[in-house]
Amino acid sequence: MKVKERNEDVIQVMKNECQSMVEENDQMRTEVKTSKRQNKLLSVALTKAEVHEESLQDHGNKIKVHKNEVIKSTILQPELNLSPFLPLNG
Repeated sequence: MKVKERNEDVIQVMKNECQSMVEENDQMRTEVKTSKRQNKLLSVALTKAEVHEESLQDHGNKIKVHKNEVIKSTILQPELNLSPFLPLNG
């Protein structure tokens, strides 16, 4: 009878360990699914940020070009008849 009781105890311990492993496995699967979902969301966010960065760089370049055009257009070109290096006619 002792052998049978010990065997039943060992079987019960193994069943408990098995149940614990199944629960741990389910929890790990849930964590993996959650991590995959989070990685997808982060990937989408990164792609949007990269597109936004490129857009801002393009906009910044356009602003620089426009600034240079404005500066060039506001620079006064000297009139040749007022140049101090030309002889006065008159």
